[in-house]
Amino acid sequence: MAGPHDTPHHRERTLPGNFTIALFALTVGLISFIVRLWLPVGWNFMPLNFQFAHFAQYISIFLVGHMAYRGNWFERLTDETGRFWLTIAILLIVTFPVFIYFSGAPKGVDSILGGINRISLYYSVWEQFVCVGMILGLSTLFRSKINHQGTLAKAMSASAYTVFIIHAPVLIFLALALKNITLYPLLKFIIVAPVAVSLCFVIGNVVRKLPYARKIL
Repeated sequence: MAGPHDTPHHRERTLPGNFTIALFALTVGLISFIVRLWLPVGWNFMPLNFQFAHFAQYISIFLVGHMAYRGNWFERLTDETGRFWLTIAILLIVTFPVFIYFSGAPKGVDSILGGINRISLYYSVWEQFVCVGMILGLSTLFRSKINHQGTLAKAMSASAYTVFIIHAPVLIFLALALKNITLYPLLKFIIVAPVAVSLCFVIGNVVRKLPYARKIL
């Protein structure tokens, strides 16, 4: 029977352990590797611009996120587990250039993107472990250390999903508008990035308040 605090939307399930989390990341990585044998990273399904190379991750993370919400996992996730997975993610990011250098990938960067080779296999699995590690690690870090919002942060948080939907056309428009301005790429990125982020959130906030959009965003 349901407990006094259980609702149809929040029923506490057993938290997955580190082994289960690692198995999930490995499985998604292997599926991604298989998909990329035929549809490598960078291949787009037009005119929708879908990259099926990342769909295993998109779908699985969405489903697990739904389970985590219903099971109240993020509230119950321990700081120790978060630190463990954040450490793994950081180590994988730091050591990635070393692996790439010794694997010979710089001589054939396309091998990272897909195909029957150990570099694509490593990258497919690496990507999922970093993704899972960052999600778990940053969730607990922000929960314990940065668990507050001002007026601006609250408005941006409410518009985050809208920004996820509309950011691509905004960035494309901005890139086209600034294409004739010649600057050192890194300097141009430093200047344009804050403008792009601000523009995305301003437009996202406006879109979210439209009559029909406010019901779903």
